[in-house]
Amino acid sequence: MFYEFDAPGTITWIEHQYLEGERLDQLAQKYYNRPDLWWVIPEYNPNISDFNNITPGTILKVPRV
Repeated sequence: MFYEFDAPGTITWIEHQYLEGERLDQLAQKYYNRPDLWWVIPEYNPNISDFNNITPGTILKVPRV
């Protein structure tokens, strides 16, 4: 199923403080009830270059989609 986002500029987000051991699929499950939407989180956090090594305490933007 293709996921459609709101119009650019209208999306708001939740700030999530990353904890050691978390994974993006777990965050997608927590916020969207869909672990397969993990890829949405990197789209809104271009300042993070390596999503396999996120420093604990980093604030991630988790869009409300």
